[in-house]
This record gives sequence, C-alpha cells and structure tokens, in this order.
Amino acid sequence: MSLSPQPRSLLSPLSQPAVLVGMALLGLGVWSYWPTLQRIVTTWSTNPEYSHGFVVPLFAAYLLYSRREMLAATRPALSWLGPLLLSLAAALRLAGGYGGVDYLDGLSLIAFLFSVAALLGGFSVVRWAWPALLFLVYMIPLPFSLAHALSGSLRSVATYASGFVVQTLGFPVVIEGQTLLMEEHRIAVAEACSGLSMLFVFLALATAVAYLVRRPPLDRAAILVSAVPIAIIANVVRIALTALAYRVAGQKWGDFIFHDLAGWLMMPLALGLMWLVIRLIDFVLVPVADEPEQLNVAGLDVGAAGR
Repeated sequence: MSLSPQPRSLLSPLSQPAVLVGMALLGLGVWSYWPTLQRIVTTWSTNPEYSHGFVVPLFAAYLLYSRREMLAATRPALSWLGPLLLSLAAALRLAGGYGGVDYLDGLSLIAFLFSVAALLGGFSVVRWAWPALLFLVYMIPLPFSLAHALSGSLRSVATYASGFVVQTLGFPVVIEGQTLLMEEHRIAVAEACSGLSMLFVFLALATAVAYLVRRPPLDRAAILVSAVPIAIIANVVRIALTALAYRVAGQKWGDFIFHDLAGWLMMPLALGLMWLVIRLIDFVLVPVADEPEQLNVAGLDVGAAGR
C-alpha cells in the first residue's frame, strides 16, 4: 500500500525558527504600521487617482504564489541583508516622520517587508519575493507636491493635444490656458481630468503585463515605457471626444460622454494600444534564430559561415 505524498506548503523550505521569527516580525510590523496602512487605504477610498491601490496587494500576492517553485528550490541561509534592510526601513520611517513626508513612510513599509524576507532566508528568499514587493510601490500615494506638479504638466499636454485633434478634425477651437473654447461651450480641463489616475493605472498594468509575458528584457522594457504615452493618448481621446460631443450633440451628450461613457472606454482603448505596442515590437525586433537558415541562391546551398 503506497501513501501519496503530502502537499508541501509554501513555506516548507524555510526552517521553523525562521518562520516563527518572520511571523513575529510581521505581527510587530502590522502593529507599528497600522496608522500608515489606515492612511493609505483612506487615500484609496477617497481619491479616485489611487483607487487602483486595492488591486495592487492582490496582484502582489499572486506574484508570490506564481513563483512558489522558486521558493521550493531555495536554500535559505542567514545573511547580513536582513538587519541592513531593517535599518533602512527604520531610517526611512524616521525621515518621513520628522520631515512630514508620508511617501517615505510608505516606502519604509516596503523596505520592512524586504527585511522580513531577508531574515526568513537571506538572498534566496529575497530573490523569490522581490517582484511582488517592488510592485507594492504602486499602492503608495505620491507626495502632494510631486502629484500636483505632474498633474499640472499633464493638464497642459492634454489641453493642447486635444485642441489640436479637434482643430485637425475641422472644428474651430480656441485654447485659453487649460480651457477649450468652442462657440458657447467652455471645456475646462480640471485637475481631475489631468490623466494622472490613468498614468498610475497604466503603469501598474504595463508592469504586470511586462512581468507576465514571456519576452526578452528589451521587449519588457518597451512595454513598461509605453504606459506613459498610452495614458496621455487615452486622456487626449477622452477630452477630444467630450469637446466634439458638446459641439455636435449638445450639453446633455457632452456631460454623458465626459462623466460616464469616456471613463468606461479608456481601459479597452489602453489595452488595445498596448496590444498594438506588442505587435509593433514583434515587427521591429525580429528574433534571431540560434542557427542561421540555409539560403538557396542560384541553385547553390549557402549555409553558415565556415561551412
């Protein structure tokens, strides 16, 4: 009578003392960072630009689970990396507290999680966990000054680009600051229309796609960089469609497209643009075969050099 092997748990490669230490550290971390976590979740709930934050930890957990085979093959060992990362987390938190910079406090939380991984089993466990832990950066709200500066720049780009699109389509429009003037209609590109939320969402989405696709590093980098122009293009299309709706169909349809329809259409548009980027990469970056194919020229069989 043969017994079927018992399924191994995710943490089975780690020693029991390391797991206990790690669980104790996580418990202390939750207690210590509870105000930070509350502040971050409140921002997700009240600021539409960071509403994607609820999904980020879920995808990070999926990354950890998808790399479980790597953890099973690791050889955990004690390392100086754990105390070093724990010191870095403490330094970031002290700097954030004394300087009043909540973003540093959020970064210290990620550094703390890295230190827990290192204390569990050194470099090998960090290699398993680093993609998921780095992805958590997308859940941390940016400093207000940086977000405000980015929002202003994105508003200016969106205003002039959408005005250019509307003019190219044959409709007269006057650009006044961050407002489009079309006869009796004034379409103001407010801070909520800057596209900053789209930029955050598409950066997180592009990072997830770049990690999940089986591509060379250059292809993945191109996918990640494409998130910025995709976010800008999607926001320009949204504003241009809104302006055209106000001009052609009137106030009712303009309000409907701006407040309801455009928001739903931006994600499919962004996914379509990302698909086009991947197809363009396939067209431009032609893979090189391991062995050159033979070429028949005028009846001669020409192979690799030296044959």
